[in-house]
Amino acid sequence: MIPGERGAFLVVSNDLTNTSAEVLDALTAWLNHFRAVQETGAEAPTELTLAALPDEQVAAGAEAAEGAEIPAGETASSTIAYTLAAPEADVALIVSDAGLVEIGRETLSVR
Repeated sequence: MIPGERGAFLVVSNDLTNTSAEVLDALTAWLNHFRAVQETGAEAPTELTLAALPDEQVAAGAEAAEGAEIPAGETASSTIAYTLAAPEADVALIVSDAGLVEIGRETLSVR
């Protein structure tokens, strides 16, 4: 988590491996398969919105990778940021398959 003047952010750095037979781009692959949500006391979890990366060094590295193609069988590093809905609530990263069926989740402690 990175606190800032515009609120708190969750920055996720990851390595994405293209297991398909097609060329993919890291950002599109992430957005098609991952969601970030927080339990904020509302009826349903709050889906987090994408944010501009708040740190210049992180942003520079992410911009270099943004739009980069990942050939079949290759791995690329990627970074994405979300604006937290509640600065103290844990975040669940939910991964789904191409049919939007949840296939896994990781809960990240935000403190």
